[in-house]
Amino acid sequence: MSDISYIPQEVRLTFLVTTDQYAAGDYAWLHGNGGAGAIDTGHPLTRTRIDLYPGRQVMGWGEIPWGEGSWGEGGSYLNVVYAVAEPGDWSFQFSACDAAGNPHDGTPAAAGLPVSLTPNPPPALRLVSYDPDTDILTLREK
Repeated sequence: MSDISYIPQEVRLTFLVTTDQYAAGDYAWLHGNGGAGAIDTGHPLTRTRIDLYPGRQVMGWGEIPWGEGSWGEGGSYLNVVYAVAEPGDWSFQFSACDAAGNPHDGTPAAAGLPVSLTPNPPPALRLVSYDPDTDILTLREK
């Protein structure tokens, strides 16, 4: 944690999970690395459960009569919005549980993205602009 405070930025995460190993009522937790290092799978970023069957709809071809082949597995998109408060190279991962809260085996794939945040201006100044590409912050007196 730095001495600088930042204006939080919401990031939208979309993961595709295969649903052949999950049942209705199963859910996931979102984990992250805080902007650096390894993902902390012991503590979710939020206490919000993520339904593995959003809207109870599953995309794929595995359920139609001729789609029982090896490529005919179903999948579900998980869309999550998370407010990042610290800049860094964030990594995110889901961990899945059954309806009773028992963890599923296996490690889901992780996804990473760099996050640049606008610093909060000092109290006597107001923010005019911030360019994350050049890292130039423009402030004016209030």
